[in-house]
This record gives sequence, structure tokens and C-alpha cells, in this order.
Amino acid sequence: MHQHSSAIQDSENQSQNTVQQQKGQHKSQTNHPKSIQAKQKTLQRKAKPPIQAKHKPVQAKQSPVQRNQGGKTTAQGSTQFKEIATTMGEQHGVDTSPLKATHNSSFPQTVNAAATIQGNKIDFAPGEDTTTNMKHEVAHYIDNTKNGTPQGDKVVNGQKIDTTREKVVDKMAEGTLQRKLAVEQEPTQANTDIIQRRVILTRDNPRKDDKVEKNSIRFSQSLVGGEFQTFTNANFSNVAENEKIAFVGHGEPGKSGNYTAKQIADKLTGAGKDNVGKGLPDGNHDIIFTSCDAGTEKIEKDDGGKDIDNGVLAYIDRAIIGKWPEAKFKMRGARGPSIKTLDNQGKEVWAVVEAGGTGMAGVLQYVLSAQHGVDLSTTTDAPDDHEGFKGQGLTSESRDEYQSAELTANKPRVQRFFLDFIQAVNGNWDEISAFGKIGLNRFVDDVEAGAYKKNGDILSAVAYIQQLQEADPVSIGRADNINEITHE
Repeated sequence: MHQHSSAIQDSENQSQNTVQQQKGQHKSQTNHPKSIQAKQKTLQRKAKPPIQAKHKPVQAKQSPVQRNQGGKTTAQGSTQFKEIATTMGEQHGVDTSPLKATHNSSFPQTVNAAATIQGNKIDFAPGEDTTTNMKHEVAHYIDNTKNGTPQGDKVVNGQKIDTTREKVVDKMAEGTLQRKLAVEQEPTQANTDIIQRRVILTRDNPRKDDKVEKNSIRFSQSLVGGEFQTFTNANFSNVAENEKIAFVGHGEPGKSGNYTAKQIADKLTGAGKDNVGKGLPDGNHDIIFTSCDAGTEKIEKDDGGKDIDNGVLAYIDRAIIGKWPEAKFKMRGARGPSIKTLDNQGKEVWAVVEAGGTGMAGVLQYVLSAQHGVDLSTTTDAPDDHEGFKGQGLTSESRDEYQSAELTANKPRVQRFFLDFIQAVNGNWDEISAFGKIGLNRFVDDVEAGAYKKNGDILSAVAYIQQLQEADPVSIGRADNINEITHE
């Protein structure tokens, strides 16, 4: 997948009203009696507390102040919101009971936000009351309580905007809650103590600036769990029957990362002197390749001069059946450059894009990465320690990458970008977040945005996006884009 690094920035002017805004959000057109802080965009006003907003909030029915069995007042909002507010308040020593959340609110959209906080009032746009957004808005309240409301460092549309506290709030929101939420949560990573499972990085050389790869690591850890190993140190001898295995790395037809289909097949089956005692005990497993082109054919000539498919899935399929003729297993991989993530319900979503960041994928990636303020080439540093980390034979660089993948996964902007990008490529326009749609609409409205070439024709941005909207969707459900092999 081609990488772009541009981001949309707001112009600066001066005014009396205060607006706090996160990176990637845009102009506010509302004169609200209180200032606004928003994720991706925040408005604040001097006369009243600011409104902080996230990508885009959701309205939820306000529930009356309730008291727990101990008689203590709690925040108003959904059960999950109250649990998050209470837990984070206890964690940071701040009383969050005054908070009042409105879900499915129309207000955030007026300031191009997913969620807003103004004083003790939080509004979530429809579909935006995710765990991540709720934690972010509560974090704004805690930060404001401890440090006061920022005065703003920019001016947009006559509103003062402050961008100085977003990193602080992001870090606070990304912190692990001290007690497990009793209600539905966003997808979390699987139990890393399940040592029978494996996530294998198919390269051994360190590289720490690849958000696309880190997103795949996070995706695989969420889907599979278990130990994270580099290919060189991988040992499958204690993988229990029917357990999942994921291979992560950039790819091309016939290769995943730095390794050929034969090398991977030999490792799985224990073939060759270097793999003795390290292969799978049986062939009954669910194997996932996040690598680009893992499911793509690679037609070559066999020793007899006949055509043979030596693509990753095809080669490994023959190897497993050759060793365990009665094996029952599944394998899947994309036929082409792929992107993947988990949606807000924890379900996997895939898309296959055009090579080299060209065509519809290139345009959509450019527009949405700018809208969400995501630079896919930026470095994500890892902490020195990671709670719950368990690995075997990992280099320090690989350990850092594993940790960085988790940090990247928790970045709301990054997660929302990947999900919006996939939905856009798949043609699921109604599933794109309200914040993502703002960027697409702005791009379509800007006739001067540029011209793009497809099939030899030069198209304006408007015509190009319109053509994309009419294109047939591609998704994991289409056999011509995701190759799935099943032996039952």
C-alpha cells in the first residue's frame, strides 16, 4: 500500500471565542454559548467551559442521575459510559459524577467532530460513542479539572482553537483501565498467555516506522492471540490442534515478508534439518496470512514442464496435505495488496487495493489520511516495558515492534482511518464515519483538487470520486479478492 503523509490543517485568525481542536478536524460554524473541546476538533469559549470533541460523537438518551448501592452519584449516560467515567475518575483521583453524556447527538457534526465536551456535558454523534471516544472525552474532563481549560493557540472562523492538550489527553485515554469494564468493550487483544497460538512476523530485520505492518500485527494479535515470534525463532511443536496461526509481513506472490512459500511450508511441516522438532504436531489448524498477495497465484513450471501454482497458499496447502493427507484445516489470504482491521464490534474487515497506491485506493488513502491526520510513515515509539508481554527468542527490536503495534492500535485516529479506508474501498459508503465523510465531501467539492489517471483517461477529482462510488465493491466475501482454502 502506497503511503502518503499530508494532513489537512486549519487556517489561523484571532477571535474572542475559544475552540479546542484535535489534529485532523476542521472549521467550526457554530456560535455556542460554551467553548468546545473535540477529538479531531474542539471548540472552546471563554464565557463558558470549552467543548472538546472527538472524531465524531453520538447522541444517547440522557438518563437521570443514579446512585449506586453506596449512595454515591454517578455520571449520566449509557451503562458503559458511566463505568468508564467512574473507573477513570478513580484512576486519576477526579470526581466524574457531574458528567452528562448525550448519545446520538446532532451537535458534534456542527463542529465537524465525532464527540464534544463542553464543561460537564459530552455529546456523541450517531455511532461515535465507542469505548475509545468515551475514554477520550472523559480524559478531557479530567485534564481540565486538574489543569484548567486551555485558552487556545489558533483561531478558526473567529473561534479560538487549542491544540496543546491533545497528546496529553490521548495518552491518558490510551492508559489501561485499572478494572475491567463490565459492559461491551472495543476489540481487545487476545489472551497472550495462550502459548499454543502464534503470530509470526515473516522478517527478522528491525523496522520501526511502518504503521501498515503494525496495524497487521495488531489485527493478528486481536484475532489470534498467543505468542508473537519472528520467523527465524518460530517453533510450532506445541501448537494445540485447531489453534490459529497468523503470518504478518509485507508480501508478494510466492512470498510473505522475507520468506518464500517453500520456507514457510518447511517450517510448518518440520521439513529440513533446521526445522527438525519445530514443525506442527498435526495439520488441523486455521492459518491466516495478512501479507499482501498471499492468496495470489504464482504460476511456474514444475520439473516435468507443467504449470504449477507456487503462490503462498497453494504451496503450503500441498505441503500440509502431503504430510497429513486427512488434515482438516483452513487457510486464507488476499489476492493482491490488502488492508485489514477490526470494526467496532470486533469483526474482521478486509479490502484489496490496487498496487502502488494508484487508482481508487490511492485517492481514498490520500483523502482519508489527510482528514484523520494520519501519517502512515511516522515512527511510533515503544515503551521499555509492556504489561502482559510474553515472547520467546525475540530480538529487542521485534519486542519493541510488538509493543508499538499495540500503541498504534489504540490511537483513535489510526484505527478510524483504517476502518474508513477499508469501507470506502469496499464501496460501503454508509459505513464510513461521519468525520470521514466530511473529508470525502470536501474533496469532491474541490474541483481544483487535481486530476487522476485511470485506464489511460485523465479525470477530475470530482469525476474520479463519482466513478469510485459507482464501482463494484471488493470485500472479504468475494472469492476473487480473498482466497480461502478449506479442508473439512
